[in-house]
Amino acid sequence: MSFTIILLTKHRLVRADFQGRVQPRLVGLYEQARPQADDPATLVDAALRLHGRRARRVWVLSSEFWTTVIAVPAKTLTGLAGGDLEQFLGFEAETFTGVSPMETSLAFVPLAGAGAERRFWLTQVPSVARTGIEDAVQTLGGRLLGLAHPAGLPVPLGTERVEFWDDVIVCLRGSVPPGGAAGHSSAGPGEVATIPRSTSAARLAERIAAFRRESPPDVRREVWDGTDDGASRVLAGETPHRLSDGPQLRSWLDAWAAHLSGARPTVPLLRPAPQPLSSAARVAIAAGLAAVVAVGCYAHYQWQRGALADLGKELLKAQKPQEQLEALKRELTPLVKRQQELETDALRIESDLEQARSQVQRSRDRVSRLLESLATHHHEQMLVQQIVGQNGEVRVSGLCLQVGCANELAARLQRDVDGLGWQVLPADVTDAPARSLAGPWKFTIVLRESVQPAAAPGSAKPSSGSAKP
Repeated sequence: MSFTIILLTKHRLVRADFQGRVQPRLVGLYEQARPQADDPATLVDAALRLHGRRARRVWVLSSEFWTTVIAVPAKTLTGLAGGDLEQFLGFEAETFTGVSPMETSLAFVPLAGAGAERRFWLTQVPSVARTGIEDAVQTLGGRLLGLAHPAGLPVPLGTERVEFWDDVIVCLRGSVPPGGAAGHSSAGPGEVATIPRSTSAARLAERIAAFRRESPPDVRREVWDGTDDGASRVLAGETPHRLSDGPQLRSWLDAWAAHLSGARPTVPLLRPAPQPLSSAARVAIAAGLAAVVAVGCYAHYQWQRGALADLGKELLKAQKPQEQLEALKRELTPLVKRQQELETDALRIESDLEQARSQVQRSRDRVSRLLESLATHHHEQMLVQQIVGQNGEVRVSGLCLQVGCANELAARLQRDVDGLGWQVLPADVTDAPARSLAGPWKFTIVLRESVQPAAAPGSAKPSSGSAKP
């Protein structure tokens, strides 16, 4: 069985044709410099046209597909499986790419892990690019088998590899597959780590070194370079296998062909979107209709059907960005309004809190000052019996043997508490219950708030009962 692998990188297009299912054999290798185009479908079309022979079954490997390893708390995955898990991982990937999962297609592979986290290896492709590539392959008479990032080809047990690509560095270490023997040559995903190329050079070298420190001392190390920008030699410190070299490129493609032909590839592979009907079924239906109607009507029907389908696709593609933009605008307006309200509430709460703190501190200071003043100006002919806080006032009451003593105490208190927000009223002196002309007299000195502080919104009114100030 024949198939074709298309490799797209920042600088080149490669088409490799293979024959055979169990041990695929390379029968044709064609490459050229990448043309000035950014559309993946255009690049795939150009790569397929590197040779005149039709490619019937096609794999596409592109270094521009986004790939990474993410870790998520295990408890958040409880009850998630299949499509729900894929949707969850799509929203997790959105925090890295900023692209909505509704606009992308995702493939993932769970990695070995234990404890409170689960690790997944993801590859994400824009849905528009996926559809365009499928159309490009079908237009040239082929069938798309799958999409993948060219990084992460599984390594044997006891091997460590660092791969350099246009947008990412992928580090791999072989491990024994579940239920496999220790001598198994293909160890599945094993340990995988991804490092964005946007990271600084010093940080890249540090993370590569940290990954290597976890490898066994006798591990066999490999460095592969798919970029030819020279960074692999500087950061990895070893001579790399360069895919720009013909023999090494052939060896690398042979390994990919063998892995893709296996029963269960262990890299994230994005399969083509399922079709409701196969091409053969559509042709059979069209042939049945052609047998019923005249040849002329059949030809006209087929032409009209194809034209309407093409127009419908173009219309949907043109409307989708505008609909998404309008939806985002509608979502943004209430969010901005809510943000402004929250900022206003936060400022008000902060102001109220500061005022409350100031009032509490002032109350502590002036109560202690009042007690110190009463102790300082104590008179032998006076007896302070009670200090009561009530309705925002402080009342100092007791007995005195001379009427003037109470007013003298009130005057001294006014001087001592000046600046603390109290106004000391003249003493209210009345006869004691004995009503003796020689005394004693009962006095009350009222300390009233000179400036009433503003009440916090929603605060309760002060109790009318007695309470300490």
